[in-house]
Amino acid sequence: MEIIKCEMRDGAPSIPESRLKQIVGELAAGRLIVYPTETVYGLGCDPFDETAVKRIYMAKRRPFDMAMSIMVKDLRMMEEVALLDDRARHLVKKFMPGPLTIIVTKRPAVPDILTASTNEIGLRIPDNPVAMKLIEEFGPLVTTSANVHSHKNPQTCLEAVEDLGPSV
Repeated sequence: MEIIKCEMRDGAPSIPESRLKQIVGELAAGRLIVYPTETVYGLGCDPFDETAVKRIYMAKRRPFDMAMSIMVKDLRMMEEVALLDDRARHLVKKFMPGPLTIIVTKRPAVPDILTASTNEIGLRIPDNPVAMKLIEEFGPLVTTSANVHSHKNPQTCLEAVEDLGPSV
């Protein structure tokens, strides 16, 4: 496991470009990442890589019948993975980015393992510059709290790493 620290630029956290490319490479290779959000630290991977999604379930010791969500950068990216009605679009425009997840009908490309074999997927747009940069560079990401299932939600990277151990 390697920890890549964010830097503060103009009062906001950011990731150096070379390190961002490294993280994108890890995601493309099916590995898991821990990253900050506006609420807690998240655990993520490529949502279209079923093996990587399975790794999240295993790392968290999470039951496979509990769906996970995807974070995206904007409404356009949201519509690539889900079908949105007018009400969903209204909620997105009014309340996102931010700590809101909407539940909508997934598109067929979204693996069943991610949705516990249902037709619905949770989607959110984070309000965190690091999370947004990761999505802009890689694309949609699985998002779930970076902790073992039913453990305390991590408020720091150290809490996440201590709880998940070498699985990330």
